[in-house]
Amino acid sequence: MFANKWIASDIPRGLNGCGLWPFPSTLNCPGTGLFYSGSSSCNRESLSLNPYIQHASDMYLIFLANIHYFYYNYSMKKGIYILPNGLTLCGMFYGFYSILSAIKGNYVHAAWAIMIANVFDGLDGWVARLTHSTTRFGIELDSLSDLVAFGVAPAVMIYKWSIAPFNRIGIAVAFFFAACGALRLARYNVQMGSTESKAFTGMPIPGAASVLAALVIFYYEFWDGVPEKNIFILFLTLSLALLMVSTLRFHGLKEIDFSKRKPFWILVAFVLFIAIMIIHPAIALFVFAMIYLAEGLLENLFLYYRKRNMRTAEVKK
Repeated sequence: MFANKWIASDIPRGLNGCGLWPFPSTLNCPGTGLFYSGSSSCNRESLSLNPYIQHASDMYLIFLANIHYFYYNYSMKKGIYILPNGLTLCGMFYGFYSILSAIKGNYVHAAWAIMIANVFDGLDGWVARLTHSTTRFGIELDSLSDLVAFGVAPAVMIYKWSIAPFNRIGIAVAFFFAACGALRLARYNVQMGSTESKAFTGMPIPGAASVLAALVIFYYEFWDGVPEKNIFILFLTLSLALLMVSTLRFHGLKEIDFSKRKPFWILVAFVLFIAIMIIHPAIALFVFAMIYLAEGLLENLFLYYRKRNMRTAEVKK
């Protein structure tokens, strides 16, 4: 039998220099929930207070638990899932293609590439949930893909297409849109599983990119050339960027559980949507994008007034 103080002072330090443990602290510091229930700090002093480490065999078991945790969380030998990550990379490719098309001046192709990237962005998450292949690697890759396809690509497209004549202001607004998209994705990853439930906090970055892409497609359905120093497009781009980092509530397809039965009218609405898209896709995309934007703003305006009325009623009581 060994004394706690001897164990705390003689066991070598861990892989990351944080006491003995190469991973975040939980109830027991290493994250196994087996050996420690005292201080959450990961150092020698907290280990000297550990009432469970009494034998050399305890040291060996803790060492094995640490190695297992490190291998499970940091090793890539387990491999990755090809299908959902492949779909994510397809979305990233179309975002990259959109950037190249915008640089060449082919803005219609750039806008349609963003729309196609939207399809792959929806498919990869749906496939991952359906096949139970959601991983941390896939989540991070999806965020990087979204930044390229829905942050950088629409910013480059809208700058080259319309707001370049504003010179430095146009550059600032285009960068602001891409930066707000990155901040939106970072906030989503942090809030995942906590604040961010089914409804989105802030406008989703694919939604903001789709509004700009639908605008470009709609424009070339009726006009040619490029718009001349249009202040409306500059204001719209800036507004979409602010909506992405706002705390307003927006909805998305992830709220729909496709594994459960739905009312019959939903299937009818889906068929109607397909029919409208076939008849006139450019106008349909623009109308749906504007409806999505307006619906989000009106819903949040309604929620604001309802909360204000509830507070007023409480004060009167």
